[in-house]
Amino acid sequence: MKFKSLLLAALLVMASCSDNEELPVDHSHQTIIENTSKISWHYPVLSPVVNGLEQNYMFEYDAQGRISKRVGGVLELSGSTGYPNAYSKSVYTMVTYTGNTAIMKNYSSDPSFNVPLKERKLEFDNQGRIIKLIIPQVNNSYMDKYLTYTYDASGKLTEILTQYPNAPYDPTDPQDYILTYVEKFMYNSSGNLEKAIKTEKHNNIDAYITNEIIFDNFDAAQNPFKNLGIFEDYLYFSLSKNNPQRKISKGYTPYSSEFFMSQSNWTNQYNSDGSLKLFY
Repeated sequence: MKFKSLLLAALLVMASCSDNEELPVDHSHQTIIENTSKISWHYPVLSPVVNGLEQNYMFEYDAQGRISKRVGGVLELSGSTGYPNAYSKSVYTMVTYTGNTAIMKNYSSDPSFNVPLKERKLEFDNQGRIIKLIIPQVNNSYMDKYLTYTYDASGKLTEILTQYPNAPYDPTDPQDYILTYVEKFMYNSSGNLEKAIKTEKHNNIDAYITNEIIFDNFDAAQNPFKNLGIFEDYLYFSLSKNNPQRKISKGYTPYSSEFFMSQSNWTNQYNSDGSLKLFY
């Protein structure tokens, strides 16, 4: 594949939050939350309510319990503002189902600005799990992404294969190749996602590891993100039984063991019933 770019960034984020003094809660016996209705837009950092205005995502579900709408989104800002993005309640995402497929798109309820559609086409198995995802690239169909999801016998996601079937390839050119990525997911004995490793492949042969994500310091509370894996923001969180309190990301230099690392640490907070606190 002749076109390719790699972006690696180093960022250290330390976020620590704690509840007021209260009696310990036994998180292992709480009721499982089926559908999450509200999450801080910057989770695991819980955004405060400012002048009565919340900065939270709101979720709606259809009659079958499937996510159908997310109200709230992120706007990309000009570099001159000093901030990369900001929350907007005018941005929303719709998920429209037809049989075992769905289309996800972004919209704006404010006529003064538009947002990129960021269309996603999904296919589900008979258990409601994503098995295929197509991400069209505006003005460049060569870079359309086709993702295939693989699960083990216990239902855990074990692999995502990313392909670019529309990309040009010249088998007579020794410098050209078919580019794919494989991300593998590894779990601990408690059913929590410990590591995700993505490898770049050339003609189905491992070239090098591009990035690695590690989660640890899990609590014992039930995971409220289980039904939200359809959103890229929550995919990793949705795969575990419980909830992590540390994330380490490594971006590797091609054909090298050198990497850039970012680490986020936070302290989970809980509601009076022992469930994970997702917003203020």
